[in-house]
Amino acid sequence: MSVRYLVTVDPDADADAVAAGLRAAGAEAVSTPAPELPDVFIATVDESVADYADRARGVAGVQVAEPDAWVGFGGDPDDPADADAG
Repeated sequence: MSVRYLVTVDPDADADAVAAGLRAAGAEAVSTPAPELPDVFIATVDESVADYADRARGVAGVQVAEPDAWVGFGGDPDDPADADAG
């Protein structure tokens, strides 16, 4: 199972360098910021990866890295099994 992390970065951070750093820290996938949240990356991490938040905070430009608390309230909208949730 995977866990999503919301990762907030400095506004001046290099997006490519942050994405590469988050992958190197253990993320399976990294989504770059959306226009409405320009400083927030989403990292998808296997739940077996220990201390990912601490690892992500070690990446240059990262301010905050926390598990996405919203997933789990009503299911994951990307999971077909939870399509009617939330």
